[in-house]
Amino acid sequence: MRFFQNFNSGEFNVLVQANPYYKFVATILLAMGMVFQVPVAILAATRVGIVTPKQLRHNRATRSSRAPRWLRSFPATP
Repeated sequence: MRFFQNFNSGEFNVLVQANPYYKFVATILLAMGMVFQVPVAILAATRVGIVTPKQLRHNRATRSSRAPRWLRSFPATP
């Protein structure tokens, strides 16, 4: 690391900082955590009665008509 910090130091202003890295990692962790909570939210919505499995099947059938032909060839799960 010392080599890279001093390599061609007359041309570059080398500032090694961890703050941008930590901000990036925290943002990625937060985003991935939210994405993995989507199935839990769907399960909670079905248990409360906001969304029923019948509505989910209807939405999937409606969406599949706009899907590519190769995707429509797969059978829908009950």
